[in-house]
Amino acid sequence: MHYDREHDAQPAAPAGLLVPWAPGHQSLLLDAWPEETWREVLCIASPVVALPRQIGGLFEGTLTDGWRARASTVHSNEEAARREFALLADWLRKLGASASGSRCIVLGGSQARGFCAWQLLQQPPTLEAEVRRLLEAKLPARDAVAILTSVSVAFVEAHHLLSAHDKRVPVRFSTLSMRKNRTAVFAGFLPREPAPQDAPSVWVLEEELRKIFRPGQLASFAVPDALRELALLMHSHPEESEILELLQSILQV
Repeated sequence: MHYDREHDAQPAAPAGLLVPWAPGHQSLLLDAWPEETWREVLCIASPVVALPRQIGGLFEGTLTDGWRARASTVHSNEEAARREFALLADWLRKLGASASGSRCIVLGGSQARGFCAWQLLQQPPTLEAEVRRLLEAKLPARDAVAILTSVSVAFVEAHHLLSAHDKRVPVRFSTLSMRKNRTAVFAGFLPREPAPQDAPSVWVLEEELRKIFRPGQLASFAVPDALRELALLMHSHPEESEILELLQSILQV
């Protein structure tokens, strides 16, 4: 995806950049998709809203606990911002059920303050948070292995699915969240540009796991018992053998 930035404004936000979810500034709203999600956001937005800040070239703000906002740039004219809004909304439509549902795209601004296409997103716990909690929970080996295997399988399946899209999103533990049915969905902000072609799914899974399972961090994990549970799963779930073998190697650091 390429944003047409012709005639865009300054790279930094104008002083006093306002947002359509701030109390008394709903008139700044120009468009929203899906509209029903935007209406829900307005009902829960905090009555005290801090102005968005520029962080690493992006503009970020908070609506209420768990809800965040991000814009990639401030446009000097509505037409350029509306093109970006349309691209983001179309990207989400194509992702469909592969992306988390509590999100919307909002177009807002004014000629005096500039125009932004905002992504509003309720961020659920990520796979990264789930795995880190697992390391600290001191669960019985059977329960710990069941959760770790479930997360790993869900990650690989989501990586396969999301990597098949023409406009790819970054698929990492930090950008995925687990649904109640134990499938993983993209739960991050859409990037400025589609993600590049990624490595094979199991390779990426190994990279993500090794960031967390480092030597010296398994003191609370019953490794011998966990390895026995993984060996049992190898017999009962041979279709997951590649992932289970990887988990065995991860625990033997």
